[in-house]
Amino acid sequence: MWQTLLNFFFYSIAAIAAENVLFARALGLSYLGGQPRRIADTLLFGGVFTGMTVLSSGITWAVSNMLGSRPYLNYLRPTAFFAVICLIYLACYFVFGKLGRPRLLEIRRLLGTACSNCALFGTLMLMAVQRFSLAQSLGYGLGTGIGFTAALCLVDEAKHQLKRCAVPSSFRGMPVLFLYLGLVSLAIYGLTGHPLPQ
Repeated sequence: MWQTLLNFFFYSIAAIAAENVLFARALGLSYLGGQPRRIADTLLFGGVFTGMTVLSSGITWAVSNMLGSRPYLNYLRPTAFFAVICLIYLACYFVFGKLGRPRLLEIRRLLGTACSNCALFGTLMLMAVQRFSLAQSLGYGLGTGIGFTAALCLVDEAKHQLKRCAVPSSFRGMPVLFLYLGLVSLAIYGLTGHPLPQ
């Protein structure tokens, strides 16, 4: 019992700090376009994304175990994971639509972006390749969602600050944002403790 809780906690922290899907894996850029958003909007999207990641993590872990490790079934794994994401999306879409509350309708509107975000699919594939246990998968899914939300908040703040700076016209918009993300990703990469090449 304690070992399972420890695994859950450890993989949550690892996903938040070391395996952030935006900076470490270059995934999840589909939500970065457009103008800076209010922090509440970013946190709401991050919550929806985290919920989808945790739900998908548990179900795809079961699907991955059903497929087993036979080599010819590995080709079905991406299709099965995509089907799981689609089924979760449809279930949430109809349930939130039936309840009809304004906040749930706002969440329903964000479901499509959260489900089609490449970070979600990339996270599920990473967990399958690493052959995580259920506790590790759920912890990694939770940590990925929290790390992704923190990254979105960081990017929104960067957009807000960069609008105030005197940036040359050729670097305005996405070029300066990508320079900023490159520097932050190098800093995070350095903090994870990778040895220098010899």
